[in-house]
Amino acid sequence: MTGNVTVVRSILIYGICLPLAVFLGYLLAQPFASTTLTTVGLVLLVLVLPLLLNWHHPLLVFSWNMNVVVLFLQGRPNLWLVMTALSLLVSVLHRTLDRQTRFIRVRSVTWPLLFLFVVILITAKMTGGIGLRTFGGETWGGKAYVFLLGAILGYFAFTGRRIPTQRAQLYMALFLLGGLTWAMASMVRFVSPSFYFLFAIFPVESMSLPGRELAYIPRMQGVPLAATAAISLMCARYGIGGIFNARKLWRPALFFLLVVVVLYGGFRTMFVTLMLLFTAQFFLEGLHRTRLLMVFLIGGLFVGVVSIPLLPRLPTSIQRSFAWLPVEIDPVVKLDTQYSAEWRVRMWKAALPDVPQYLLLGKGYAIDPTERQFQEEGFYRGFQEDYQAFANVGTYHNGPLSVIMPLGIWGVIGFLWFLGASFHVLHRNYRYGNPVLRSANAFLLAAFVAQTIMFWFVFGSFFLDLPKFCGLVGMSVSLNGGVSRPLPVTAAKQIQPRLLAAILSRPKPAFGR
Repeated sequence: MTGNVTVVRSILIYGICLPLAVFLGYLLAQPFASTTLTTVGLVLLVLVLPLLLNWHHPLLVFSWNMNVVVLFLQGRPNLWLVMTALSLLVSVLHRTLDRQTRFIRVRSVTWPLLFLFVVILITAKMTGGIGLRTFGGETWGGKAYVFLLGAILGYFAFTGRRIPTQRAQLYMALFLLGGLTWAMASMVRFVSPSFYFLFAIFPVESMSLPGRELAYIPRMQGVPLAATAAISLMCARYGIGGIFNARKLWRPALFFLLVVVVLYGGFRTMFVTLMLLFTAQFFLEGLHRTRLLMVFLIGGLFVGVVSIPLLPRLPTSIQRSFAWLPVEIDPVVKLDTQYSAEWRVRMWKAALPDVPQYLLLGKGYAIDPTERQFQEEGFYRGFQEDYQAFANVGTYHNGPLSVIMPLGIWGVIGFLWFLGASFHVLHRNYRYGNPVLRSANAFLLAAFVAQTIMFWFVFGSFFLDLPKFCGLVGMSVSLNGGVSRPLPVTAAKQIQPRLLAAILSRPKPAFGR
């Protein structure tokens, strides 16, 4: 018997592994060729296939907020897109083989997402198709379609499996800490060129275009996004009340340090989003009815009185984060932010007259390469404004315009339907969900509210923000096993003593009611 095993092993080594090793060695003579990357990637995929079959769902959760691309695939797609396809495929196959395995059904969210899916496909079909430049398409702009369709499919991939309650904190950490990879986007400014190969996997942050800034104000996007991910994890794990616990002084210290990092990025939208998230979760936890509200009001007033006179002496990037407030800042910073705001207003005024034209059938995301080339040439020659290139790809720096222009009124209807249904699900999970998930559910609802306000009233891009909305809702459904409902009266009476015992056994917050 042992001899037969040895013979089979030898046949595998000499008949398959050795020729494959020789072939891979030949390909690695040109390590960055597309054929080499694809072949090596497929071999690695076969080797890790058992891990994917068993851990596809946590890997999807971990990759959702990552800034990582899959190098060996054509077009270098984002990792979360690849994991969405793999996880959804495994879940469907599992459902086919085992009838007892079912997706978590939330019809109130499923129907608007399916409606949006159909609207996107019909719009793409009638406006030039889903053209992908990397595949040699005659039209460009297919990346926006891929992001939108991937976000919708990602929600269903999230709902393919329920997250065990005892592992909820682990999954929330995976979901949020994937955002730490965004810090690599800013490292290109500091590392040696010998490390530039890392940025083939971690894309670098976009640099400012000529003509967009009147002065050089150093800004980083990746590091503040990573700090925001760390703040989000603290809010989801400890809650606002748990962060400001007098017996855990390292928590508020770390929180304020991360806030400073966000401010140092120089993006006003990040600071506003963080304030909205903090305020929403503060009220959801009921802390406005405690002494903590007065502490924050007095502390904020004191910090404002002390720091406002010093603001013009702070780094210009921090001043830019406060430029939306009526405070005194460096004239150069103020002029730069005013120009940025006027640039957006000019783009909106130019786009508004075209809204009726695309009301019934949106313009889609297809881009004619020749037209794009003429636009760039016109910009460099001074015949066209630079914002026309942004508008041409559906990036209006405005949430409502980014929906109605590419997808028409049908896209607006589907998106509003989805937002309303998602808010209902998130609110019920926060209100009636397992008490163990209270902080996580409060964070998911607060993050969804903050993102919605930012999208409609401050800054939004539909194809970039839809993955965020779908990820928050999919995570909530997977954590809670669907939509939570209030307990019957008899069940509530039975569980009340246990809840009371659990509440009394928890450590008391720093500031009581």
